[in-house]
Amino acid sequence: MYIRINNNRGDVVRRNSSHSFTVKALPEKGILTLAYKDVTLLECRPRLGYKGKFVEPPELRITEVTREGNIWRVELELEGKKLYLILEEVLDDALYIRLTQVPPGDEKHENIGILAMKIFEMSKALVVHLGRGVPFYAAAFGYHTEKAAGRKPYSSPPPEAPAYPVEKPEHMAHADELGQDPFSFPVVVKDLTAFRHHVPIIFMALKVKDLVVLLMPYSDQGYKSFIRIEQEEWPIRFWSRNFVPGVYEKTIPLGLVVIDRDPYGAVEKLGTSLKLVSGGIIRLREDKKFPEVFSYLGWCSWNAFLHDIDHKKIVDMVRKLIDKGAPIRFVIIDDGWHTLKDKEKVVFARRLASFLPDASKFPGGFRALVEELHKLGIRWVGVWHTLQGYWGGVDPEAFKEYEGCLIKGQDGRYMPSPIELKGFKFYHDWYVKLTSEGISFLKVDNQNDQPRFYAGQIPAMEGARNIHYCLQGAAYGTGLEILNCMCMTPENFFNWIVSNVSRASVDYIPKWKAGAKLHLMFCVYNSLWYSLFTWPDFDMFMSYDPYAWPHAIFRAISGGPVYITDGPLGEPNIELISKLALSDGKLPRPDTPAMPSRDIIFEDVYNDAIPLKAWSKAIIEGFGEVGIIALVNVNKDGVVERFNVKPSDVFSEDTEYLVYDWRDGSFRILKLNESIDGELKELDWKLFIVSPIKAGIGVVGLTKVFISPKGISRMRILDNGVILYLEDQGLFKLYIGDREVTVRSESGAYEVDERLSRPGTYYLKDGMLSILSKEGDKVVIIEFKR
Repeated sequence: MYIRINNNRGDVVRRNSSHSFTVKALPEKGILTLAYKDVTLLECRPRLGYKGKFVEPPELRITEVTREGNIWRVELELEGKKLYLILEEVLDDALYIRLTQVPPGDEKHENIGILAMKIFEMSKALVVHLGRGVPFYAAAFGYHTEKAAGRKPYSSPPPEAPAYPVEKPEHMAHADELGQDPFSFPVVVKDLTAFRHHVPIIFMALKVKDLVVLLMPYSDQGYKSFIRIEQEEWPIRFWSRNFVPGVYEKTIPLGLVVIDRDPYGAVEKLGTSLKLVSGGIIRLREDKKFPEVFSYLGWCSWNAFLHDIDHKKIVDMVRKLIDKGAPIRFVIIDDGWHTLKDKEKVVFARRLASFLPDASKFPGGFRALVEELHKLGIRWVGVWHTLQGYWGGVDPEAFKEYEGCLIKGQDGRYMPSPIELKGFKFYHDWYVKLTSEGISFLKVDNQNDQPRFYAGQIPAMEGARNIHYCLQGAAYGTGLEILNCMCMTPENFFNWIVSNVSRASVDYIPKWKAGAKLHLMFCVYNSLWYSLFTWPDFDMFMSYDPYAWPHAIFRAISGGPVYITDGPLGEPNIELISKLALSDGKLPRPDTPAMPSRDIIFEDVYNDAIPLKAWSKAIIEGFGEVGIIALVNVNKDGVVERFNVKPSDVFSEDTEYLVYDWRDGSFRILKLNESIDGELKELDWKLFIVSPIKAGIGVVGLTKVFISPKGISRMRILDNGVILYLEDQGLFKLYIGDREVTVRSESGAYEVDERLSRPGTYYLKDGMLSILSKEGDKVVIIEFKR
C-alpha cells in the first residue's frame, strides 16, 4: 500500500514498510551503524563541507537518533545549530538518505554534503564510474576511425590487448571535482582501493554474503551527487555539491541504498525508489514510449565519412545500401553539416553560425536531400548537433536576436541558457526551421559538458534540469524525437522526461579487436542500471567490420536502435544485415533491454576466462515470453572459454524449456537448471532461443533473423492446433513434440517436403516443425491429427 504524505519538493510518495532497517548511534565516536534484518550492513559518519572546511564528528556532533514511522532522524549539531541526517525507508528494502535543515555557510563557499561509509563483508563490487576509464581510446579514435573513413591516421595504433581497468587508480582520476567522462565504465573489483577520490562513481552493486546491495547517488535540489572513494577506514562516500558559492538549499540529497537477494529485483526496487523520492519528476524507461523511428533499421554518416559529408555522398551511399538489399529506413546526418564560424581552427573552437546547413555542402538545404532520400525509401532523416549548438557553442554575433536566450560559460563559449528556461526559444526556433526542411529527429551530443560550463553561475542540477526542459520541450513540441549521446551523467539521465533512447557506451571504433571486446562488455554491464532510465543504444557499427557478427548480435538483443555506418570503402555484408531486420526494415525488437546474466554480474569477463553473456525477452501475444541469450568471448588474451547456458539464466518457473541454438539449428528440451555447455574461441559467439513448453509447444520463430520469436506477432493455441500470425516470409520453427500435423494457409494447403525446397512446404523431425511460408501469407494454420 502506498501513502501520499506530501507532494511538495523534498517529500516522497512512499509505501508502508515492515521496518527492515535499524539505525544505531555511537555518539562518542561519531558513528552510525545500519543493520538490515538484523545483519549489520554498514557503518557511516556524516560530514559537511561548511564555510570552506570539512567538519565531521566530534565538531559535527550526533546528539539524538529517533524514528518516526518510516523515517530515521539523526539529529546533528554544528556551531549550536541543529541539522538532520534523514534515512527514509521508501520501500521495505530501500533507503533514501539526505541532509535537511542545513544551515547557510558563507558567500565564498558552498555547502557539500557527505556521508562516509564502510560496508561489512563485501566480497565483490560492480562499480560504474565516469573516470578516465580508457585513455587508449584516443589513440584508437585517431587511428582506426580515421583509417576506416579512408583518411590518414593522426595517432599510432592502439594496443591490441590493453589493460582494463587501467593499471593504476590515479590514471582513472580527474584533476578536479568537475571532471567527468561522458560515458560510464563498469569495473568488477574485490578491493575498492582500485579507485581514488576524483573518480566519480554513479552506481555500485555490492555482493555482501547472499545479498546484493545497490548504492546510487541521487542528484536533485540543485545538487549533483557522486560516490567517491577515499583510502581510509570509511572509504565509500556519497558526495553532493552544487558548485555555486553562496547558494544554499536546506536539503542536500545524498543517495539510495537498495537491497535484494536477486540483482534484477534490486534494480527494479531502485527504479521504484527513484520515482518515489523524486515525487514523479524522474521518468523511467517504462514510463515513456519507444520512438517509432528506432523500430526500424538505420544508417549513420559518421564512420562512413566523418566530417566530410555533403548531399551527394549521403545520397550515393544510401542508394548503394538499398540497391544491395539493406532495408534501411532512417538516416542520421552526423557531424559535418553545420554552418560554422572559425572554420580554420580546431573543431572544439568552431561555433554554430546558422540554423541551416552549410550551403556549399547542401546547396538545396536539407529539403532537397530529404526529398531525394524519401524517394529511395527512407522514412525518417535526423541531424546531429551538440547540446551547446556545436562543440564551440553558439556564435553570439550570428544570433544577435537571441542575445537574451544565450549564456556565457566559464570558458567563454555561449550556449542556450537554462536560466528561467530562456534557451527554449533558441532551440524552438531552430527546430521549427529543421522540421520545415523535413528533419524528423535529432541526435543530441556532448550532454556531459554542463557542470563545468555552469559552475559558479547556476547550481549544477538546476541548470541541467532546466536545459533539458528547454531542449525536450522544444523538440517534442515540434515533433522531433531525440537520440541522446555523450550523456551517461546524472545531470542527464535523471532529467530525460520524454526522450527514451540514449548511448550506453563510449564510441564504437571500427575494425579494432580490443575495442570490440570492450565495447560489448561496457554496453551489457551498463544496461543493468542504465536501462532504468532509457533504452540503451549500443551505437552504430560497420557491417564489413571483421568483428561485425558479435557487434550485430548484441545490438539485436539490446532492445535499442540498430543502425549501420557502412561507407564507400567496403561492401555491405547483406547476409548479416538481413538478420537484423524484417523485409520492410522493421526490427524484430525484444521487449526488454539486454541484461548481463546473473552469473557474470560480479565477474571480470575481460580478464578472466568467462564469456560475456546477456539475455532479453520477446513477448508473443497468445503465448507469452520467449528468452534470447547471446554469448561472446571477450577475453583480453583471446583464450578459449567454456560457456554454460541454462533456462534459469532467463526464467524462474520450474517447467520444461526448448533451448534452440540459432547458429547451428540444434535444440534440446531442458529442465530449469539443466544446461548446454560448449567452447568459444576469441570473439566467437552463440545465440540461443529459450522457450517455455506450453501445451506441448515451444517457439523458435522466424529463423532468418536473430530475434526469431518476433517473426510471429501473435499465436492462438487451440485444442486441435495452432494459428500463427506472421510478420514476414521465411522459415519458421515450432516445437510440437510427438504429434502428426497438417499445415495450411488462406492460400491453400502446404506440402510435406524434407528439403523445404520451395515456399509452401513443411517438415516435422524429432518434434521440431519447420515451415517455409509462402510470400504474402500472413496466417498459417497448424492442425494436429487426431
